[in-house]
Amino acid sequence: MRKLFLLLMVLPTLISCNRSEKTVNHQTQANFREVIDYEMKDVLIKDTSCEKSIMNCTHVQLEYPEFTGNNSNFANRLTHNLITYLLFNKDLQNKKVNNLVAVSKDYINDYYRFKRSFPKSSQVWAFILDSKPIYEHDSLFCFSYVFDNYRGGTHGIIEKYFLTFNRYTGKKFWPLDLIKNVDSFKKLAEKKFRELKKLKPDEDLDKAGFFKPFGKFRLPANIGINNKGIILHYNPYEIAPYSQGPTELIIGFQEAEIARK
Repeated sequence: MRKLFLLLMVLPTLISCNRSEKTVNHQTQANFREVIDYEMKDVLIKDTSCEKSIMNCTHVQLEYPEFTGNNSNFANRLTHNLITYLLFNKDLQNKKVNNLVAVSKDYINDYYRFKRSFPKSSQVWAFILDSKPIYEHDSLFCFSYVFDNYRGGTHGIIEKYFLTFNRYTGKKFWPLDLIKNVDSFKKLAEKKFRELKKLKPDEDLDKAGFFKPFGKFRLPANIGINNKGIILHYNPYEIAPYSQGPTELIIGFQEAEIARK
């Protein structure tokens, strides 16, 4: 993993104590870089016309990290974009992504429009987001975002997403950047996948019901980090029917090191 602090250069020994102290202080200030931090926030918006308990009313319930610090704008914008993207079935058009209270109210307004079109419907909508930090390092944060969205139909949508941030720049960090040889890592991941699904090394993935239509193994769209290693998470429908549910693999850091060779 990259080291984001530069080592202070050794000061010449022929400088006086006072001068050395001033130089050290100056260099320390010059090399110090503020990291972003976070605090968890909550949003709860419900259908105001519903007098029942919140779980029996259309509502939006969000728990998410709000980042602070000089370089926090990008991390906050990316988080807000993701939540808005999930709230509206991955459609960001005409949404105020910088205000999660406003977009939550938009969700409720969509429900009101539905009720005007189908006044006899007893359907109740709900969007619940549970976010939490799963990895905290001097230079990196990784957060998981698990949401449950029901807008009618036989079942709702439950998915998990990861966002990993560089704590110094506030920008998104791609966990595979930790791996020097991604092709070798991918082979290791496929081996782990086959072991998890009890598939033989040469068994056809397509015929086994995965990675249709070509049956070719691929890494997931969602990759995160926790203290155990690198997380590979496949959401429902990503590699198999909804009935198969999600698939998650964790490849330990030591195993990932082997994959670099």
